Amino acid sequence: MNHNLYKLLLYFNKKQYWRRIEQPKYAVATRLGAYFNMSFKDRLYDNHYDLFDEKGYPIRKNKKGETVYNYTTLCSYALANWQEYLETADKKFLKPLFLVVDYLKNNHEIADYGGVIFTMGGRTCAMSQGEALAVIARAYEVRPDKDLIEFAKKIIHPFEVFVAERGVKGYFKEVDTIWYEENTTLPYKHILNGMNYALMGLYDIYQVLPELQEAKELWEKGIESLQKALPLFDTGKWSHYWWDESPTPHYIASAMYHNLHICQLRHLYSLSGIEQFKIYADKFESYQNSFLNRMNAGFKLVSGKFRMR
Repeated sequence: MNHNLYKLLLYFNKKQYWRRIEQPKYAVATRLGAYFNMSFKDRLYDNHYDLFDEKGYPIRKNKKGETVYNYTTLCSYALANWQEYLETADKKFLKPLFLVVDYLKNNHEIADYGGVIFTMGGRTCAMSQGEALAVIARAYEVRPDKDLIEFAKKIIHPFEVFVAERGVKGYFKEVDTIWYEENTTLPYKHILNGMNYALMGLYDIYQVLPELQEAKELWEKGIESLQKALPLFDTGKWSHYWWDESPTPHYIASAMYHNLHICQLRHLYSLSGIEQFKIYADKFESYQNSFLNRMNAGFKLVSGKFRMR
């Protein structure tokens, strides 16, 4: 089935794009399980990765037909194969993981302050930083390499630097707290799923490399910020994709992203024990189960897209 059609059909049924792994059965014992405890491997079989270059990297085509290497696509591909490795113990699934590690090591920018940044559309992006850390953490667990420790430190550094200085730390004015920004344009559009991806990367890297205390401290600060801001993302019937600090109305989440919010919050609850994350995951899931809420969210998403043109 066409991937975009599959996402559209989520509005008309209760199927979920993202599937949580409720009772993991891994053939390989590792400190890090599947990323976010979600089944990323499903994306290997639903036509999400439909184009590859001659080296085996998943690619995208832009509107001009040009080949685009997207960090999020590359990292999610590595993490999907990681899950297959955990479940089968077949080392062929490690090849994409290390292929992506090589890409990250050879294709990044160095900020003036020394941090490694993975840009999205020329902008710094906390989601790219977090996913890269998640990939590096898993690669290090399989093949400990001191060079990866130094690389990870440089990837973490932008979380300590504000957006204006080419970092990924922003300021969430409404709740007077910091935010790890997926979209680093101004005025800020604070994106929920991007913040969660950033947090997960910080958590994963310090699980494997506990000496990187800066990652632990950034995780803890980020979790506090998420607690403060999370109520703003609740519309009462659905979740916002982003909270916009401009006069523009906040952008509603698609059915796919709303489902992602639920899975992410459930996992963050399992890691932190913070009841608020479970409460909002339950609320968002109850909204998702309502046909009227799904239709209302779909109409709002379409009108929001027209408004942004």
